[in-house]
Amino acid sequence: MKTGGENDDVKNDALPPSVFERNADAIGKGVGVVCVLLLVADGIYHLVGHKHVHFDFEAVPGFYALAGFVSYVGLVLTAKKLRTWLARDEDYYGEAPLPDDDGDEER
Repeated sequence: MKTGGENDDVKNDALPPSVFERNADAIGKGVGVVCVLLLVADGIYHLVGHKHVHFDFEAVPGFYALAGFVSYVGLVLTAKKLRTWLARDEDYYGEAPLPDDDGDEER
């Protein structure tokens, strides 16, 4: 007597979602809030404190946040372009050996 659905004989090996997968939205929002708070703190420090900078453009509020973001985007775009040059075909190393009926690989 079968008690489940149609695919009772199919084993489900999927792992349960991790803590990070379950809370990805909350983590993303938390990181965003921290970034905004640091940007506001930098702006307040710009108005109240005195930054010791080497170049005038470093004194602009949020300069380092903008420079970091531009660097990050540049790194991602460069990596995408490099992938087209360096990527290999899926079967670059040859066909994978098929397992025998008893689970051992053919040689």
